[in-house]
Order: sequence, then C-alpha cells, then structure tokens
Amino acid sequence: MYTIAVVCQKGGVSKTTVALNLAVEADRQGVSSLVIDLDPQCSASDWKDIRGERGPAVAATVVPHLARVLAAAAGAGVQMVIVDTAGRSNDAAVAAARAADLVIIPLQPSLIDLKTLASTLDVIRIGGARKVVALLTRVRSVGRQLETESWLGEQGVDVLDVSLGERVEYQDAYATGQGVVESAPTGKAAMEVRKVYNQICGIVGMPTSGVAT
Repeated sequence: MYTIAVVCQKGGVSKTTVALNLAVEADRQGVSSLVIDLDPQCSASDWKDIRGERGPAVAATVVPHLARVLAAAAGAGVQMVIVDTAGRSNDAAVAAARAADLVIIPLQPSLIDLKTLASTLDVIRIGGARKVVALLTRVRSVGRQLETESWLGEQGVDVLDVSLGERVEYQDAYATGQGVVESAPTGKAAMEVRKVYNQICGIVGMPTSGVAT
C-alpha cells in the first residue's frame, strides 16, 4: 500500500481538491484507493456524501486513530491511501507526514502562500517524511509560476512538472460528487490531474495503467 499525504499549513490551497481528484484518477486506473479525511471541516466527507456508494472510499477520522485506519486499509487490500489534512494543524500534518511514502505540498504561486512554506516544512520534517514534493495550484494563465518554481528549487524543494490551473471545472466536479476526469474528461483540468497522478506514482514506484486519456 502506498500512502500519499497532502499537507500545507495554509488553507485555501486546494488540498482537498488534490486529494479527491487523485483518488478518483486512481480508481479510474483500477487502483483501490481511500481518502482519509483529517480535516475537521470534513470537506472530503461532504463530497463523498454527494457521490454516494461509488469509489473511492472516504474515511473521516482523528489524528490518534490514523495508524489504526491505515492498518485497516492495508488489511482490506487498499492500494493507495491519500491523507487530506487541515491548514494550521500541526498534529495532523506531523502524523500524516510520518505515515506517508510521499508528501505533496500544494501551493499557490503567491507571496502569501510561499511565506507558509517554512512552517510547513518544519512540521513535515518533524514527521520524518520520506519524500516531499511541491505542487503549484490555482495557477492563472498570467502569473509568476516560473519564478515560484525557481524559488522553491532554491529552498531545496522539488516541484512537480505539471501544475493545477485556476479552473472552474474543479469546483463544478466537487459540487456533483465527481472528479474532473469524470465530469470533464477531455478538459484541461482532467489532463492536469492525470499527469500529476502519473508523476506521483513514478516517484513512489507505483505502476500505472499507462492510460493517459
């Protein structure tokens, strides 16, 4: 079982969007997946209520029970777990980082977001994360993405080759209990999610179906 944690000390950076859409793409590729919702706002769980019985599964829990839920998932044959954490929650971030094969830090290419990077890295390091990568999110067509990527590289943080744009498809998909690969499978958002999924699988050494569309 591979465990991916989505961690950032700032809210509003699309952590839940990343977690849910990666899980839906895993499901599309035939990978049994589970989203663990550690966020007290329970946005991932609310999405699951809309979605109904179709996979991926979503389990809301609290930090002290994380290890127990992960053990149960492994015992049930789950292949990929994605842990969605809250902003400004050190306990959740540390626990998720400790359990993860890979930590994804979603960040917008803005000064406000970049200022949170040091505190995010601090809690991730306390957790002893094996691998860490940044994912730029809510990227506008005109912006400072290249400068942001360069700055992150100077901080010793690897950045995924693909970013998530500021696209209404993500909000529309959430509202209908879907991922963008389902609601708009030929759109740019779906293409972004597929590429991110395949890249993270490459980082942790998990095979993919090779299905790109």
